[in-house]
Amino acid sequence: MIHIKVIYTIKEDADKGFVKGIIREFINQIKANEAETVTYRSFWETDNPRQFFHLMSFENEEAHQKHRNSAYCNDFVSQLYPLCEEAPEAINLGEVF
Repeated sequence: MIHIKVIYTIKEDADKGFVKGIIREFINQIKANEAETVTYRSFWETDNPRQFFHLMSFENEEAHQKHRNSAYCNDFVSQLYPLCEEAPEAINLGEVF
């Protein structure tokens, strides 16, 4: 199983409603097209509403690559990255229990 956390902060003038909308659409595409994606969740910090993070789990590397190489992932990245203060940071996670 592969687990990843992605963290990013959107720019102060970015439209949070737009960002949440493209995240919702992205997750809908994941649910419709990626049976091997076990989990994909997105959160924003209540104390810092410009800070977002995504948690995802894939059955295997093939599922992870299918996700990364999808047209909807590329579309999401092309919309999101210009709205971020810095490029999102992906962190590989190991499961404790």
